[in-house]
Amino acid sequence: MSDEKKVRQEVPSGYTGEILLRRAAVLRITSLTKTDLYDRIKAGEFPKPVRIGKDSRRRGWVASKVAEWVRQQIAESLSAEQAEDEVEETD
Repeated sequence: MSDEKKVRQEVPSGYTGEILLRRAAVLRITSLTKTDLYDRIKAGEFPKPVRIGKDSRRRGWVASKVAEWVRQQIAESLSAEQAEDEVEETD
């Protein structure tokens, strides 16, 4: 079963609000390592987690921001591939 399906199964039917993802889910969705994830956060290249509860150490990532980051990575990759293809055609 895909990670996306697992997340959807955990969300109550009809819920349309934001979803907070725990680190394990973010790592599965993005295929980043834990070190990579925190390095990218520190560099401002990945969304920061939000605190879950006022006095809690627990944190989660807003699912829509993670999804947007994934879409951006795909778009940048496709754009770079297209640019490479265009260079090869002009050679």
